[in-house]
Amino acid sequence: LSNIAAAIGRGQLTVLGGRVARRRAIFDHYVKRLGTLPGIAFMPEPAWDRGNCWLPCITVDPALAGFDRGTLRLALERENIESRPLWKPMHLQPVFAGCPAYVGGVSESLFTRGLCLPSGTGMSEEDLERVMDGGMYTVLKRAAVRLLDFKNFRLATSERLKEASLREAVEHQRPIQY
Repeated sequence: LSNIAAAIGRGQLTVLGGRVARRRAIFDHYVKRLGTLPGIAFMPEPAWDRGNCWLPCITVDPALAGFDRGTLRLALERENIESRPLWKPMHLQPVFAGCPAYVGGVSESLFTRGLCLPSGTGMSEEDLERVMDGGMYTVLKRAAVRLLDFKNFRLATSERLKEASLREAVEHQRPIQY
C-alpha cells in the first residue's frame, strides 16, 4: 500500500460512519416498501451482527411474485434506473468451463433470482421514490393484476385445477404485455 493510497483510505474513514448509515437507510426504505410483498425477499441479517448494506439485493420468486427478476430489471431500465443481476457464480464463467466445481445449487439459484437495487450514498429521497414509483410500480401493478386474474381463473375452474399443475394453469393465462 503506497503512502498516497494509505492517506486516501485514512481520509475516507472519517466519513465511513455516515456512508454506512445512508446505505442502511436506503436498505430500510426498500425493506419497508417491498419486504411484505409475496415473492420478494432480502438478505437476512444475523442476530449477532449488522451488515453495512453496501449493496441491497432482493430475490424474486416468480411463482409467488408473478414476475421474475429479469422483468423487473428491464422495467427499471426503461425508466433509466440501473439495477443488475447478482454476480454470476465463478463456476459458470466461461474461463472455468470444464473445471471441477463443488456446488449445491445455492449460487445458481441466487444468480437466477437475485437483483441488486440502486444504493449510492448520493441517492436522495426523491431518487428512492423514483425507483419505487417508476419501474417497480409498473411491474408490481401488472403482477398484482396477473395474480388476481389467476385467482379468478382458479375459482372459476377449481375442478380442472385439481387435476392440472400450477404451471399448466399459468400457461392458460392471457399474456400480459409489458
